Amino acid sequence: TVPVVPPVPTVPPATSTTPGGPNAPRITISKSPAVTMNKGGNCTISWDIKNMPTNTTCILTSKPENIVLDSKGSSKGSYTAGPISANKRFTLNCSGANLTPSMSATTVCKVNPIVDEI
Repeated sequence: TVPVVPPVPTVPPATSTTPGGPNAPRITISKSPAVTMNKGGNCTISWDIKNMPTNTTCILTSKPENIVLDSKGSSKGSYTAGPISANKRFTLNCSGANLTPSMSATTVCKVNPIVDEI
């Protein structure tokens, strides 16, 4: 008979989404609606800024908006843009003397294409 050896349990490797582990600076940006929206609708941009060093400034940019965010340490917030008639890109940029390299994240509010019937 062949002895049965139980499988060795596997442990997933430790992972971190940012260099430096769970306390490293991190930014995320998201939008609502998540997929597309109708022309003339509003789009809400949400951000989550974590573990920023002192003297860091974060700015949410899009033409013509330029919103300076309070980003000392950590912050969460949102901004509603609209009405939007075409795809609109929003970029969250964080920079400062104690944040090397600077960080950025981008999302796009997408408008449904208009289909004309023939």
